[in-house]
Amino acid sequence: MRTTIVTIHQPEPDSELGKRLCTPPIELAIGLSANRLPHIAAITHAAIASSSGGHGDGHADDTGHSTAATIDFQFPQTLDAGLSISEFPTILPTQAEGWTGTPAIQVSRDGRELFPALKVVSHSWTDNSLRFEAIDPEGGLTLDASIAIGPEGLIRIDTALTNAGDNPLTIARLTPVVPLPPQIGEIQTCTGHHLRERALQRQPLTEGLFAKDSHMGRPDFNAATLLVAGVPGFGFEHGLTFGAHVAFSGNSTVFAERTPYTHGIIGGGELPYAGEITLQQGETYHAPRLLVSVGDGLNAVAARFHAYLRSFHPELASTPRPVTLNTWEAMYFDQNEEKVIALADRAASIGIERFVIDDGWFTGRRDDTKGLGDWQVDHSIWPHGLHTVADHVHGLGMGFGLWFEPEMISPDSDTARAHPDWILAPNATRMPV
Repeated sequence: MRTTIVTIHQPEPDSELGKRLCTPPIELAIGLSANRLPHIAAITHAAIASSSGGHGDGHADDTGHSTAATIDFQFPQTLDAGLSISEFPTILPTQAEGWTGTPAIQVSRDGRELFPALKVVSHSWTDNSLRFEAIDPEGGLTLDASIAIGPEGLIRIDTALTNAGDNPLTIARLTPVVPLPPQIGEIQTCTGHHLRERALQRQPLTEGLFAKDSHMGRPDFNAATLLVAGVPGFGFEHGLTFGAHVAFSGNSTVFAERTPYTHGIIGGGELPYAGEITLQQGETYHAPRLLVSVGDGLNAVAARFHAYLRSFHPELASTPRPVTLNTWEAMYFDQNEEKVIALADRAASIGIERFVIDDGWFTGRRDDTKGLGDWQVDHSIWPHGLHTVADHVHGLGMGFGLWFEPEMISPDSDTARAHPDWILAPNATRMPV
């Protein structure tokens, strides 16, 4: 099969980012083939090269971008008694492309699965990104997607699916993936519960699907946050390592999967419930961004994510993290102005830099059974409001913070009684859990 290769590169970071980012730059070779979506043919990371395809005899086109038109030498071969087309993962692998693993696009119309067969109709690229449009006229689908490398070196995959058909389209899955090289053989995720968050667990990457799903509507104690795949025995400072994160705080999945004919993939996306995402004609679903980091060890993988997050808050990027005292274990719900000021005085005397009032400052919150959602100062215990305490804390040279949990609400709260429709629930009479 003829494959055209487009190469994209990590942009040069600015001077501040460059000082903090001690990871080598990466580049992607992206393959464009007839009747398939684009696939990542090679990921080059400094001296470490991981590939699922060959570059061939590259040359520069008239835009100056490196391309190649050649045979993909590591393209899987077809086998007797097997599929008539070879299997390898595109960025959204489906059955129509010969993928025998979990389909990355699962959509239905009128209660019937569509089995999309998308064909690229246009593409364009810059030095650090490839964007393309693909259509399935029979299924009534239009896909817009981009693969990019940010200045921090994260692979960013954005996908959007539009209903081009007449009838409503239900989306069950839109989960982009990145291929893994053959030396990757171990995966690591987080598990846990209250007081045991982010406990690490490891296991071999074998044939089949390993998925870490979150069904709580928000990241919970058991949330994976990051699924890591690496060479067996990878550590913080050594071993080729990939980390996948879904940039979404709702129900989501991150996964690794290997089929008998492939080295494996890593990916993720949203986990909608049945009928939750239904598009009318012309409507578009924008899937959460998939972020994938590549590095030599866990620290290098983490450094790219740290730089990405800091880019959203440049005013905090170089600010030292303050030593913080939180009032929770000191007084729980037994708060009042006199006690909190006395604790602030003691905190300042030992060098605390930020003082945070935890749960219990708002209306009716005397225990953990009521009051969540009523985010107003409880004047029965703070007759002067919080200004007196805040001013005192600032006068001691400390920053002042306030605990706040906006996604939570108590049934026994003024807000829940006034706005029961604000509570995410199966129906008007049942609570979500």
